[in-house]
Amino acid sequence: SVNVKGVLFSLQAAARVMKERGGGKIINVSSPASRMGLPLYVAYAASKAAVDSITRCSAVALAKYNITVNSVAPGRMDTDMQRMTEEKFAAHSGASAESYVKNRTQDIPLGRRTSPEEVAQAVLWLASSQADYITSHRLSISGGLELY
Repeated sequence: SVNVKGVLFSLQAAARVMKERGGGKIINVSSPASRMGLPLYVAYAASKAAVDSITRCSAVALAKYNITVNSVAPGRMDTDMQRMTEEKFAAHSGASAESYVKNRTQDIPLGRRTSPEEVAQAVLWLASSQADYITSHRLSISGGLELY
């Protein structure tokens, strides 16, 4: 609910202000899970697929106001929250946290997790004038994770 309603309501509020100002850039946060078949993440994947759809539909609806709408889809990131989640899944599966992380990193073609800084750089680029003619795009920052 937060993934969908939070994105939708925030987008609507930002769009109202941007229309008055003659344009702007909206960048949503999706996930590789929106395009992967992950049986343990059905609700999460569905909510992020909804974010993808909100991004596409809003990009078309807001283009006439000079507002671009894009999203980033960060892969598995090296954050405290991700480590906590992996520890819980590792405990549930009976594996050590280290082996669980190693196993989950092996299916990333570039062989490592996404850094928060890489996501920030992508967002900054989409918000820059270099991306003025890009809208309705979902930028995957996953090291190729969703290729599986």
